[in-house]
Amino acid sequence: MVKRFLRPSISKRFSLPFLASAAAALVLLLLTSADSLAQTDQGAITGVVQDSTGAVIPNAQITATSIDTGLALETKSNSSGVLFFPH
Repeated sequence: MVKRFLRPSISKRFSLPFLASAAAALVLLLLTSADSLAQTDQGAITGVVQDSTGAVIPNAQITATSIDTGLALETKSNSSGVLFFPH
C-alpha cells in the first residue's frame, strides 16, 4: 500500500483571520511608507523685495527667523530684487 502525501489547499493552510490580518498589515505598510516619503524637512523661500511704490530693491539684506527654533538665516536680494533661501 502506497501512501500519498497531498499538499493541503491554500484554504486549509491559511485561515481567514490570518489572511485578513496579513492584508491589513500590507495596506498599513503601504500607506505609512507613502506618507513617510512625503514628509521631508526641505523647502525654500523665494520672493521679490519691493518698496511701497512697487519698485524692486536690489542688494537688500533679508533675515528669515524660525518662530519655533529661533534659527535665523540671512541672504541678499539680487540685482532684480529677487531673494532666495535654499533648503
